[in-house]
Amino acid sequence: ELNPGKRIFVSIGRISRKTRSYDSLWGSLRELSRKCDCEVWIIGTVEERELLCDLPDCVRLLGRLSFSEMYSRLECADFLLPLLSPNVEAHRHYLHGCTSGSRQLSLGFCLPMVIQKDFAEAYGFDSTNAVVYNDDADLRAAMLSALTMPPDEYMEMCKALDATQQRVYDESLCNLKMRLEVRRC
Repeated sequence: ELNPGKRIFVSIGRISRKTRSYDSLWGSLRELSRKCDCEVWIIGTVEERELLCDLPDCVRLLGRLSFSEMYSRLECADFLLPLLSPNVEAHRHYLHGCTSGSRQLSLGFCLPMVIQKDFAEAYGFDSTNAVVYNDDADLRAAMLSALTMPPDEYMEMCKALDATQQRVYDESLCNLKMRLEVRRC
């Protein structure tokens, strides 16, 4: 269920240009926070302090958290922001069979992502179960879509995400069963 009034986004990872598209996020938030009530919680360590010079007021740096604290924050959030970009070299392996923690957290907490289209496709997400955008320039429009999403549309997105989670779970069990059968031979 959406938070009443204020939308809460969570991003998890190091604050570094090498690992996330924070410049795009800050620019998007400066415009969006004037129009909509939102917060972005960032969980992780700061590697590039200069990225904090232009920190928008709606950003809350939570630092490193224990798993239980991080899970509590995720349970209070409306959307997950993986901030993955095909232009960031450190992200490219996520497009070729490797998965990020964001995928597991989205599925595990039934928390819709605002995610770049290439990663959405690689992870089995689409516009029914995530807010998908084309590139960093479209992040603001995608976040605005999430910020203005009606509660019934959000609930439909969560239902679709739940169905995706069940499909991934079923595929994982099938894969495990096949692996165990191969080992018995």
